[in-house]
Amino acid sequence: MEPNILISDQVLFAIALLTGVVGALYDLKTTEIPDYVPFFGFLAALIIYIARGIAGYGWGDVFIALFTAIIFLAFGYALFYLGQWGEADVLLLAAMGFAVPKPLSFFNPNLTQVGGIWFYPLAFLLNSFVIGAAYSIAFAIAYALVFGEERKKLLLKCFEGMKVKAAISSIPLLMGMAAYFVIMKYDISLGKSILMESCKYSAMMFAMFILFNFARYVDREVFMRYIPVENLKEGDVLAEDIVAGRRKFSSKLFVGLTKNDVETIKKAWKAGRLESARENMIRIKEGVRYASTFPLTLLFTAKYGFILFYLL
Repeated sequence: MEPNILISDQVLFAIALLTGVVGALYDLKTTEIPDYVPFFGFLAALIIYIARGIAGYGWGDVFIALFTAIIFLAFGYALFYLGQWGEADVLLLAAMGFAVPKPLSFFNPNLTQVGGIWFYPLAFLLNSFVIGAAYSIAFAIAYALVFGEERKKLLLKCFEGMKVKAAISSIPLLMGMAAYFVIMKYDISLGKSILMESCKYSAMMFAMFILFNFARYVDREVFMRYIPVENLKEGDVLAEDIVAGRRKFSSKLFVGLTKNDVETIKKAWKAGRLESARENMIRIKEGVRYASTFPLTLLFTAKYGFILFYLL
């Protein structure tokens, strides 16, 4: 590989990683990611692609970058309209995908085992699901430890809520393990390899089931709470639909309230015209500071490739 391509690959990776890390730091500190952070990622990567084209290395990477960014935007906005992500998360993911739209020269070789420009975006997104679920749980535990007894109780409630699901979903795994020990004891060679694979897949499905379900419990229980209406502030995200006078505020999208929104709600509350689930209280959602998932996924993907190749 030509040194110039290797260097430009390293610069593109640095741009994507820097964009993700800066966005994550803003998210952790303020829960808001300024628009200029993903804009920087797009613009800096575009400059590198233009420099490559002028140097005679072709313009194909620009189209691949656009394809990956569009895939990430479509995926991200689907989650945004489902109320799972903020719009800043979507733009940050797209910017990082534009900077690193395919396996770079120093990425794990297993990313090139499957052809097609669609494979890397799919691998990255699937990796982000697993890493995101693990990160959400770790964030929730740290959040509970920092913010006191109430959060600890909510986290313990999540563990309690998972007991029945974990017990039921573990039955196929336990049956497989029991069958495996029987086959090993009586040396039934025909079924040994088949059962080994079955046990592996059962364990994988069990772990994935527990991980994602627990992450959902945590999101629903730990990061949603009721606050007095008078404590509502700009940037808070509603976790319930409310009616304030003639205005209806939807909780469908993960969008923070504006200053005018807060003033309208408080004015309606003082006038006795606020309709909410609890009198004098409003349910808000804080959410996991999810942006950190993206640089973590980029580092994992570069080092280890597609996570499912280790599980299949």
